[in-house]
Amino acid sequence: MAQRTEQEQVEEPQGIFPTFFMAGFECSTFLWKDGQRKDYIALTGHDRHLQADYAFLKNLGIIVVREGVAWPFVDPVGRRYDFELLDDVLDCARECQISPIWDLCHYGFPEGCDPFDVSCVRRFMEYCQAVAGESSASCPHPTSIPP
Repeated sequence: MAQRTEQEQVEEPQGIFPTFFMAGFECSTFLWKDGQRKDYIALTGHDRHLQADYAFLKNLGIIVVREGVAWPFVDPVGRRYDFELLDDVLDCARECQISPIWDLCHYGFPEGCDPFDVSCVRRFMEYCQAVAGESSASCPHPTSIPP
C-alpha cells in the first residue's frame, strides 16, 4: 500500500458542520391568541446579551449556532427589508468565529401573510433570497439556511 505524502494527509471534514455540538436560541415570533405578537428573541434577552451568549458558547467549544431571522420584523411590509438585527448577529458571529444556521421562519409570519396563499409563498422566497444575500456577503464562516 502506497504511503500518502504530507500534502495528501489533509484531514477530511467529518460532517457538514465544524463541530458536533451546536446551540440554538429561541426565535419564535407568532401571534398569540390575544392578537399580540410574541418576540422570543427579545423575551429571552438574546438580542441584548448577544455578545455574552456567544462568548459563553465559544468558551464551551460550541461554534455552530441556530439563529432566528425574525421574518415579521425584517420584512414587515413586504420587499423592504430591515436587516439591522441580522447585521448585529452577523457582526457578533464574525467576531466570535461562530457559524450560524439561519432559521428563516420559526413560528411567525408577517401581518396579512397567509402561508396558503401563493403571494405569501412568493414573498417568502424573495425574503429567503434577500437573507441569503445579506448573510453570505457579511459572514466569512460557513452558514446554513434551512427554511
